[in-house]
Amino acid sequence: MLVITSNVGDNVVKSVENNVWATQRKNEPLLIDAFRSCRAVILIFSVSRSGAFQGYARMRSLPGHSRCKADPFSGFGRLFDVEWLRLQDVIMPEVSYLRNPLDEGRQVSSARDGQELPYEVGRELCTHFDVRVFLEDPDTYEPCMDEAPPMARDAVPVLPAVLPAPVVSVPAPGTLPGPPPPGPPPWMQFPAQPGLPISAAPPGAGLDQGGAAARAPSRQ
Repeated sequence: MLVITSNVGDNVVKSVENNVWATQRKNEPLLIDAFRSCRAVILIFSVSRSGAFQGYARMRSLPGHSRCKADPFSGFGRLFDVEWLRLQDVIMPEVSYLRNPLDEGRQVSSARDGQELPYEVGRELCTHFDVRVFLEDPDTYEPCMDEAPPMARDAVPVLPAVLPAPVVSVPAPGTLPGPPPPGPPPWMQFPAQPGLPISAAPPGAGLDQGGAAARAPSRQ
């Protein structure tokens, strides 16, 4: 899993609208290696100075191999496809207890663009998005849908078409939700396959250019 930071909030909006992202060249080797060696590369996005994470997406192609014909980022980096799984604000104080041992124990909220997260930390961070989406409207909550990318179908196990909703406790009216439930969120429940770890590397390669968070069409 990787944290992706962007200085421009509008870039996240463009990413959601076009299902693509672009990153600094220095981040590409990490993304390429993760995409080729892991079953799933999850990018957790945060707009600089927004005080929140805005959502997470799954990397769906290598840099420079996007199916998008137009470049919404005007030549900033090489495009690659992403699939947005959650678009929901999670404020930094809510996840201040999460520390990244791969970043000298700093809070995840201080992660730089392209910062790797251990699987356990990234998993719990993503669960906050899932829980908030569920609590907003349990009746219309839709589990993340997933399938093996076509280009990697021989190497990636075929996943269930629809994964179950998270089991959460709905707080009493007027109270804030507590810590997320234990265990992996729905999209992380992959069939066991030794030798193919989930990328522990987000939301890291982003477009460094500023702004405010975007909302789901329902966020760089």
